[in-house]
Amino acid sequence: VRYSVVNNFKHRIVMYMYDSGDAVTIIGRTRYNLPEVAGRALVKSDDINIMQCYLPTQLSDDVSYLSSIRQIVDEINQKNSAPKPKRIPVLPETVTLDVLEPATNNYIVPIGLNSESVDTEYIDTTSKIMVIGGAQTGKTSVVKAIISQIKDKEALFIFDSKKADLDDFRNSGYYYSTENSIDSVIADLSEQITNRKQLYTDHGKGVRPNDFYKSLPRLLFIIEDTDGFIAFCKGREREILKYLMAGIDIGMGVIYTT
Repeated sequence: VRYSVVNNFKHRIVMYMYDSGDAVTIIGRTRYNLPEVAGRALVKSDDINIMQCYLPTQLSDDVSYLSSIRQIVDEINQKNSAPKPKRIPVLPETVTLDVLEPATNNYIVPIGLNSESVDTEYIDTTSKIMVIGGAQTGKTSVVKAIISQIKDKEALFIFDSKKADLDDFRNSGYYYSTENSIDSVIADLSEQITNRKQLYTDHGKGVRPNDFYKSLPRLLFIIEDTDGFIAFCKGREREILKYLMAGIDIGMGVIYTT
């Protein structure tokens, strides 16, 4: 163990070692000679002292010892009236939706676990989100995970790729997948934008637009293949961009993969 590492630990315990030099390296020089006695150890705090470790229960064999330890732990748990501490977070090998904490409002969705804290991470579906990665890296899986958690399907726009990767969600909202769908996209977006602006005019007095639109069912536009979508919009890019920007202004989120 390097000295720079050992030096970070103020309290050190050293059990019997065959090479006494190893003990000196970790704990420093001491006037005590550590005998080869089970449980005997040197402990360093401000000074170096000698101590004797003990077992919490008799050790006849490993199985009975573990059983006795469990009984002691159970007794402590029964007598303890304080709140239990949080478990040591362990990142599961496979993350499924049932291990994620549910969302606390109607415009965020859980998307995964933080690799360090193992807390649930959320995305704001009223924002612009790019899902980027190479082939077969899970971009479509991310989009599917988001769609599957959205219950207000009437405000969900899905523009699928040529491969129809999101065909399972054809009935989950407004679904488009061809070049001929652009007119429908514009018409449906225009209707939603008009309706929401009218709602704000009628009921949003004294409320900031962003706060008002977030109180409404989410409005989300998902583009499964950005390059394919742009190709379908060829010659009408400015027109579709105008409606997308107008949608963003009234709280619509945009998720696109590339």
